[in-house]
Amino acid sequence: MISDAINTAPNALARIAFSIFKDPEAVLTLSIADLARNTGSGSASIIRFCRMLGFSGFREFKIALSGEIERRKAFGLARPVAPEDVSLAPRVAALSTAIQNSIAASAQGFDELQICDLANRVRAARRVEVFGTGPSSICADILAMRLIWLGLPRAFLGFRKHDPWSGASA
Repeated sequence: MISDAINTAPNALARIAFSIFKDPEAVLTLSIADLARNTGSGSASIIRFCRMLGFSGFREFKIALSGEIERRKAFGLARPVAPEDVSLAPRVAALSTAIQNSIAASAQGFDELQICDLANRVRAARRVEVFGTGPSSICADILAMRLIWLGLPRAFLGFRKHDPWSGASA
């Protein structure tokens, strides 16, 4: 992943990754020599970076990058946040973008009428049971707390947590 390379790749490859992360659309218009000059690296480093990501060369990388940019536009996903835009470390900025994209992708599958119906049913319920097993128990905990914060004191919150290491439920 390009954002990972910012912090983990050798210096020249990290500069290339940062340049692409910061303005991916501009990279589409650059030649390999232009990108090398802009990043203070050589053409061989550009090729090495592309191969590190699994592409055979710069041309194939640009084709894939173009497709990713168009996919983001089509699905309305967030543009990656350049770290200097928000004064965040590159890893935090990349994580922020990934979370935004995940939320945007999830929101596209929501039906507003179904959500309103569910909210009305929860509000009218005499008892709400929230269960989670394994990793989903964290989501159950969050939902339970949100119901309490929303002032639903009549909610019965039952938790079924599973410890994957012991094979027992708590």
